[in-house]
Amino acid sequence: MKKSVKNVFIFFFSISITACQSPSSNQSSAPVLLFSDNFTSSQQWYVSTTTARTFSYVSDGYDISTGQSSSWWWSNCPYTNQNSFSSPFIVELTAKATLADQTNNGGFGIAFDQTDNNNFSWVSFDKSGNFKINKWIAGSAANPPIIDWTPASSFVSGSSNTIKIKHDQNGIELFVNGTSVAKSSSFSIPSSAMKISIIDDNFGTTSTTAHFTDFKLYRE
Repeated sequence: MKKSVKNVFIFFFSISITACQSPSSNQSSAPVLLFSDNFTSSQQWYVSTTTARTFSYVSDGYDISTGQSSSWWWSNCPYTNQNSFSSPFIVELTAKATLADQTNNGGFGIAFDQTDNNNFSWVSFDKSGNFKINKWIAGSAANPPIIDWTPASSFVSGSSNTIKIKHDQNGIELFVNGTSVAKSSSFSIPSSAMKISIIDDNFGTTSTTAHFTDFKLYRE
């Protein structure tokens, strides 16, 4: 007895499916402005005068001045003082350093990732546009610095300059007047609430004044 064999043909049809995405799904969201101040109408920043330093509003901005050599003073951003803040951010500051003696040195900057007075990071600029980026850990500066004194070619000496720090999970990027001047992966967003501050930095022996005219804080 013979068995009949049937040829069975199986056809496979391939169907190509293209996934559709909304136009915005591949685009990062724009930073959200949390706080903005041009220091002319708001009285939210610290105001105080002692023999060592002065925090004051002036006609065209806000000043931190000190005659105490080798010292620095900061004023906390009102937003981070009043709100629990720990997220990627962008901070922009427009400022100028005025020195009583041009042979002296001093400048201004931004402190960030500040969980208390003994733990924070900062960037500081001198009068010529050299900058330093470092951390203050448990009451002492990291040694060697994260980035030691480095010139920023886009800095304009004797004028107001706008510096910007972009801080995300990959670290920080520093801009001067719109030009990127440094990157570092040595920084991470603190898990606890942090503050951001503006700084007057006196590296010399005579008085310095950091004059601030604009401040913006964004959440990334």
